[in-house]
Amino acid sequence: MARAYDAHPSGHRAARTEPRCWGILPCMLDDTAANEVATFLTDIEEQAVDLASDVFKLASAGRSKELQRDESVREKILQEWAQGWEYYDAVLYSARQMALVLAERSDRTRAEFVKDEHDASRSALCLIHFAGCQTLDEVRTLLLSGLWAGAAARWRGLHELAITARLVAMGGPNIAQRYLDHGHVVQTRRLIEYYEKHGRGPVGKAELQSRQEQSEALIAHHTLPNQSRPFRDAYGWATPLLPLTKKGQHAAPTFDQLEALAGYGDLRLLVYSAHGLVHNDSGGVAASVLGDFNGSSYEWIAVPTELHTETVARPALVSAQILLGATILGSEPQWSELARSLASHHVAIQRLASWGADAFSRRRRGDLT
Repeated sequence: MARAYDAHPSGHRAARTEPRCWGILPCMLDDTAANEVATFLTDIEEQAVDLASDVFKLASAGRSKELQRDESVREKILQEWAQGWEYYDAVLYSARQMALVLAERSDRTRAEFVKDEHDASRSALCLIHFAGCQTLDEVRTLLLSGLWAGAAARWRGLHELAITARLVAMGGPNIAQRYLDHGHVVQTRRLIEYYEKHGRGPVGKAELQSRQEQSEALIAHHTLPNQSRPFRDAYGWATPLLPLTKKGQHAAPTFDQLEALAGYGDLRLLVYSAHGLVHNDSGGVAASVLGDFNGSSYEWIAVPTELHTETVARPALVSAQILLGATILGSEPQWSELARSLASHHVAIQRLASWGADAFSRRRRGDLT
């Protein structure tokens, strides 16, 4: 369907209102009112450019005040949890420094690179380590912006990375290679489905065909004879870690099973709460929008807030401990000078994260006794 465009004061073309946006109104009204609404909507569309321009001017003026308010919230969060943020930043900085070490160790273009049986483990754990650094920084950025619900949603991703890192490290090169190949298969399927639906995408048709052929070969290679679900399914890389069922099959992995295998099943309820914030389900919306003040009254929240900073920062640092312990120690399974150096850094980072988690607690707030 061709789209109609209106002139915008800036010179940009602006698409007219998506017709489906209006569709809900007639469904809610009787026939007489629905006809009036239809006429009104037709007329109002003709004024849309002027109305939008007026609102744009008001928003431009009002936004400068909001930015000042946002900065005030950020400063309050920084001051209220000053020591916690110092430790958090130290952990993040150290993790990034270790990322450089792990990347160099996994770099196959180095002249001194020597291939060994642990290459897949190093590559997979380096990949997870980098993703962990990104996500830990995202949690930090959202918390300091007063967006605790968004930070909690990203913590859910950090937690999954931590569990994955631990299992990849414990599983050895075979599980690590399955993890790497599973990533190729899953991403290829997503790219192909999008291209087939829309006839376009970030990857061309020829490359998609090549990726599809590689994926099919990987699926055939990694799918186990006694596997109840195919390798390409969610967490298919972890299937060999699960015990056989009574029918002698490997059950399809679920994330709560992986948490238990990693030894962190006790975090399930916290993960379950964060899950609602990831998807903004009814419970997640209630949690993020209705702020609990003094445990008895509620207030609608539509702006950044200093509430619940420590509620997310603490588990984020705990997840960082799990993740970094696995990626740093698991990358060098044979004892060597490098392994000794990694272990030393690991101990320091673990202690910093522990201090940070302790600092993000109510009893450590400077304004409370």
